[in-house]
Amino acid sequence: MQKVTLFKVRNFGEIFNDTFSFIRQNLWPLVRPSIIIAGPLFFLSGLFLGSGMGQYYKTALGSVGEDVTDFGAMDSFSMDMVVSYDIGYFFIIVGYVLFIAIINSYIILYRGSGNGTYEITTTMVWQEAKKHLGWLMFTFIVVSFLIGIGFLFCFIPGIFLSVPLSLIFILRMEERKLSLGEALKKCFKLTENYWWLTSGIILLLSLIYSLVGSTISLPVSFLLMGSAFLDAGLIDTVAQSLLMGITHLFTFLLSGILYVGIAITYYSHRERMEGISLANKIDSLGGDLIN
Repeated sequence: MQKVTLFKVRNFGEIFNDTFSFIRQNLWPLVRPSIIIAGPLFFLSGLFLGSGMGQYYKTALGSVGEDVTDFGAMDSFSMDMVVSYDIGYFFIIVGYVLFIAIINSYIILYRGSGNGTYEITTTMVWQEAKKHLGWLMFTFIVVSFLIGIGFLFCFIPGIFLSVPLSLIFILRMEERKLSLGEALKKCFKLTENYWWLTSGIILLLSLIYSLVGSTISLPVSFLLMGSAFLDAGLIDTVAQSLLMGITHLFTFLLSGILYVGIAITYYSHRERMEGISLANKIDSLGGDLIN
């Protein structure tokens, strides 16, 4: 099977096809570091969110106790629920940034290896990823703030901003010399005249992984709701939280489809704008002529 060349100008169909070609060729090397490094955070996020969701359903259905005027018990359940959700979302945010760093680190190492000419280990991925975690988290906070402000203004500005800024993580990891401001400007430059292509890829890949993920997450949600109706005991609650943790891990791994697609899109836009592969070929030919 022919290896995927990253720096290559692609149309919509080629980006879509090469995304899944890359995933097929590198499935286990991508999944392995994701499970080992980021997996525990996703599992813990599901564990705490599952616990909070179970508490919410029980509170909403009045299963705290027979005395519905026992506001002390209600407040205790509400506080436990809020704490569970807060801890769960904290693990989601940290795991999300770490997962993106892992996916992009593997892709960068793949490119550096001559498009997968040697094995890329989990240790290599972690060594690359940990160099970026601090400023990736800062970038995530800044970009989330900008997009959030955009959504406050009639929703449409948020959509407009979110498409070019989807490239920010792979761009900052590949082009480390750029400041955050320069990287933000380049995101818009890369997607100039290609906003619809980029948004189409993001929408399609998001739809695919969301539909597949919902086949697992929806039954688990219904199970949690059903167990609240049945007023399940401690053992059932623990089992539900564990199931939610596994579901979260599976769902976040599926989201790797989107991040690989975004990376493929970035390399396509950058090749179109800068002609990197052509410049490399010219340099290679020049070196051969000198030798």
